[in-house]
Amino acid sequence: TDWVEAAAAAARVTTALKAVDTAIDDQRKAYELAKSKVSATVSAVGSAKGVFDQRYVRQTADSKYTDVQTRAGQLDSLLKTAKSDWNALTAKVESIKNDLDAAVKLANTDQQAGEEAEAAIAEAGGEIRSIDNKGYSTTKRIGSSSKSFGSGISADVSSASGALRRAQTELSQGNYEAAARSAASAKRAAEEADAAAQQQVAAAIAIAVTLYEQEQERIREAERERQREADRERQREADRQREADRQSSSSSSSSYGSDSSSSTGSSGSDSNSNTGTSGGGDF
Repeated sequence: TDWVEAAAAAARVTTALKAVDTAIDDQRKAYELAKSKVSATVSAVGSAKGVFDQRYVRQTADSKYTDVQTRAGQLDSLLKTAKSDWNALTAKVESIKNDLDAAVKLANTDQQAGEEAEAAIAEAGGEIRSIDNKGYSTTKRIGSSSKSFGSGISADVSSASGALRRAQTELSQGNYEAAARSAASAKRAAEEADAAAQQQVAAAIAIAVTLYEQEQERIREAERERQREADRERQREADRQREADRQSSSSSSSSYGSDSSSSTGSSGSDSNSNTGTSGGGDF
């Protein structure tokens, strides 16, 4: 017997047996890992059902979850298949878990979007109702009297109501993002209608104030014109008085001159008369 060759052959057998043992051990570990992941993933898929039962989860997310459920339902049978590629099965399980996580995230995003749209619609509806029922009557003191304005004015919320109905339709159709935008538009339209109604009241007040101020200015101008006319009349009266005084002065001067002339003439006649008499006497 070749003991050297026999020892070598024994060593090769030992090495081969160890390799087999290692392979078996690796397969067992791979199986245990796959089994653990299958159990965890199947449990996670079942637990996630409540997420997809939420009110606003859309068809896309729901379909993804249905697909995950179908694939997860096949894992137990694959796990029981002899001599399966456990590493490949583990990769498949991880893929299912990743798809589940993505579907859950999408479902939660849907739910949040739906809730936000619903809240926006409720807020817009409340704003529209508040403005639709709002009164714009107000009292303002102009001069010495108080006047009422805006009693016949109301906000036109027809555009806002139309946008709100559109938002409600979009919400029911699962178009949550568009519904939220339409609700925001409805609220803005209501606020604009409110501002327009307030502007009408302000314009009416401004017109009344302007008319009042114009009337006051007319009254003041009339008073100024009366004052100017009175001044003119006083001036005319003063002019007439000066003219009368002038005429009176002129008349007095003329009368004085006439009287002086008459006195001088009389004196001359008397003198001549006296002279003649004296001469006659001498003769």
